[in-house]
Amino acid sequence: MDLTDLDLHKPLIAAVNGHCLGGGLELALQCDLRISSSSASFGLPEAAVGSIPAVSGLHRLMRAIPAAPAMQMALTGQRIDAHQALTIGLISERLDSHQALLARAMELAERIAQQAPLAIQALQTLSRSTAHLSDRDAQRLTELYWGILRDTEDRIEGRQAFAEKRVPHYKGR
Repeated sequence: MDLTDLDLHKPLIAAVNGHCLGGGLELALQCDLRISSSSASFGLPEAAVGSIPAVSGLHRLMRAIPAAPAMQMALTGQRIDAHQALTIGLISERLDSHQALLARAMELAERIAQQAPLAIQALQTLSRSTAHLSDRDAQRLTELYWGILRDTEDRIEGRQAFAEKRVPHYKGR
């Protein structure tokens, strides 16, 4: 399943506990944030069964981590542990237990929910749209989105709240 087809406007957090192999890794790679417990393992074992990662798995993996470890994982079917995944940037955090993992995922979700919704949507769109663009085109698209957000109620509220040292109250407008 390709989550990008769903046109989701909420950030997705993959909280990985246990094996994250094949389609599971492909699903996790479609999320905006990936965190895991220390017992997690990651891999693309498809070549061992005469196949390749389906839902743009290799492409997404090569965008997420350097090409050398991505190709090693794909060509050898090698699994990596959570420590290695953190080291190469496949995940952003490694937690000691399943309970700590779920608590951290909720903490991240709550923190994101406090941010300006239009800015979050713009950040998601830019992160997905600019990966294949030249630096110049990515900058132009970023400037376009900045211009769209510049006069929104949320941006004005955010700047006022910052100046007044208070919590902003965003409306998504």
